[in-house]
Amino acid sequence: MIKNKLDILGAHSIPSDHICNNTNNFDRYLSKEQLEAISNYDGLISFTNGAQIKPTLSTTQKSICDKNGYISIDFLYGLGDDEYGITYNTRKQTQASHELDEFLIIGESSGGDKICLSKKMVGFIFRIMNQRALMTHCILLPLTFQVSLTILKMILKLKMITKEKKHMG
Repeated sequence: MIKNKLDILGAHSIPSDHICNNTNNFDRYLSKEQLEAISNYDGLISFTNGAQIKPTLSTTQKSICDKNGYISIDFLYGLGDDEYGITYNTRKQTQASHELDEFLIIGESSGGDKICLSKKMVGFIFRIMNQRALMTHCILLPLTFQVSLTILKMILKLKMITKEKKHMG
């Protein structure tokens, strides 16, 4: 189911130098199906035409979306232990800001914002406007926005960005 959806979105891999064959680091947070789908790609998962999701947001959070109510998912990290992998990016971010300890960094959105899987609220996916949080050492919560209830639901709700929308903003 996940692999089929990723294929429909034109997902392709940017190969990783160091594939992590030990998925035990993630099996508390990702299902077997999710791990298998991610491991089908040898690194970073990028989308040919881009991908976007319409999260359920309160009115105060509308500013994180484009004018049509979407946020982009530029790419998802793979299982590698290099700059294309979940482990590397999670370690790098938590070293920079301990407020991010409760998240697995699983991808990026526009502007370098992180797409994260909560370790505490297992399965919940968030977009963290962490570039501003790390620069200003702000409290993280105002910059954290829920995107989806689970990674599976997030992937299934992803839509391809049409060329028309891609140029809009």
